[in-house]
Amino acid sequence: MVAEHVRMGLMSAAHARDHPERSMLSRSLGHELIVSVGRFSMPLVQDDRVLLCSDGLYNVLEERELERRLRSDDAAAACKTLIDAANARGSADNLTAAVFMMNGATPFVESGGSARLRQWLERLFARRG
Repeated sequence: MVAEHVRMGLMSAAHARDHPERSMLSRSLGHELIVSVGRFSMPLVQDDRVLLCSDGLYNVLEERELERRLRSDDAAAACKTLIDAANARGSADNLTAAVFMMNGATPFVESGGSARLRQWLERLFARRG
C-alpha cells in the first residue's frame, strides 16, 4: 500500500521506508479464490536485467545499490551479493531475490516509441524521494 502511495507521489520514499504500514499488501496470490493479477510487458534487449525480490531486500538496500549489485555478469552471483548485503545490514524480514539477465542478442531494436515506453515505465515504477 505504501509503495503505491510513493508511486502516486502522495508520500516520499524516505517517509515510506519507516512507515508502520510499509509491509501491508494491496494484493496477494493464494488468499482469495479469484485474484486480479497486475501485469505489464515490455520487450527486453541484450544486457537488460530484471530483479524480482521481497520487501526484506528492497527495504534494506537503496535503489542505486540494488542497481550496482545487479551489474554482475552472473545472475546467481548477483542474487548472492544482494542477499549477503541485506543480511549484513541486519534485515529483519525474509529475503528473496530472483535475477533474470538477457544475455543473448534479441531481434528487438529499441525504436523511438519503444524507448519512450521504457522511460515511462521507469518513471512509473521509480521510487520518489
